[in-house]
Amino acid sequence: MASTPDLRESQAAAGIDLLRGFAALMVFIGHGVEVTLNATLIHGDEPPSASVQLLLSTLGSGGYWVWGFFIISGLCIHQSISRSHARGSFSWQEYSAARLSRIYPMYLIGLAFALIAALLIALRLGRSWQFPQAEFFGNLLMTQYYTKPVPFFGPSWSLTCEMLYYFLWPLLLVLARWQVMKALALGLLLSAGSALLLFPAGSDITASIGVYGLIWLAGAGLAVHWEKLSAAVTRPFWHLGWLLLILGWAVVSWSTRAGLAFEPSAWLTLSSIPGWVIVLAGARHFQITPGCRMARWAVWAGLFSYPCYILHRPLLALCSAMLPTAMFQDSWLGAGVRFIAAMLPGLTFIGLIGVRWESALIHWRRGWLKRFHHA
Repeated sequence: MASTPDLRESQAAAGIDLLRGFAALMVFIGHGVEVTLNATLIHGDEPPSASVQLLLSTLGSGGYWVWGFFIISGLCIHQSISRSHARGSFSWQEYSAARLSRIYPMYLIGLAFALIAALLIALRLGRSWQFPQAEFFGNLLMTQYYTKPVPFFGPSWSLTCEMLYYFLWPLLLVLARWQVMKALALGLLLSAGSALLLFPAGSDITASIGVYGLIWLAGAGLAVHWEKLSAAVTRPFWHLGWLLLILGWAVVSWSTRAGLAFEPSAWLTLSSIPGWVIVLAGARHFQITPGCRMARWAVWAGLFSYPCYILHRPLLALCSAMLPTAMFQDSWLGAGVRFIAAMLPGLTFIGLIGVRWESALIHWRRGWLKRFHHA
């Protein structure tokens, strides 16, 4: 397997960090819109107005931006494996340690936040609270997409998929004897085949993991052909990629608004691939030079992305629950005020504290992996 170019020090890396931070923020905004509208302009079983439905299916559709994370994940993971294999040092033990030490530390903080938020909200509402034992162990084992995440930790579902892809991709590379195109073909066959077979059988969760696997593989394919694709994406072509990204968002938003069944909705997520691939391949067009102010913002955005994704939902739920309900109901102005009041504390906490925690965890992980490598 030929080594892919190392993007970590390239101009494109800063652009990809910006995109990662942007995607995390859009997920946060999506959940903020959903929580706010449910607390203000949606009343029980009454159908929401057309304008509320439109907002829920567009800005409130934070799931669309998760597909960007999957593509970036496929890109970065193949980069990592390619570098290790090129050095002749790929080790399942070290690879597993690298993946687990990247995912779990901030994830466990988010899990603790979700439990604390659930307890405090129960106390605020005068309700009893029981420790969600089954959901907790499901989250610890990363099976939450199948079992059920603990309350206010819903976005963690995607990490079940991520962990599967992390370990299936190098396995496919080994089975293909490190011939990347064969591994990609095997991955496409496995992902599409499992989805086509399992959706009719009623195994929607496993089938959807197959569909989303196609999105993840698009990122791995981007890594494999990075030099060619990056060179091919001129600035006008990159602008077209942004239009395709918005078009994919419109397609997914339409499927949400139309209330499509789970299977067609899952397949329509593939509409996100062209836009994301082109925008990522042309990330150098952000023109972020080392040392400039935008470069510092890109570093911050990269550090912001994971704690934002993991911590935003419990923080949002807690802040929203602490707001008085009556004064914000039945008006768009009230909904707007509540949205800002619910979002701002969590966004401030993540931007100031979460980013520092992420930086500290990355520093710890780097040292731990060095010691692990020499052990």
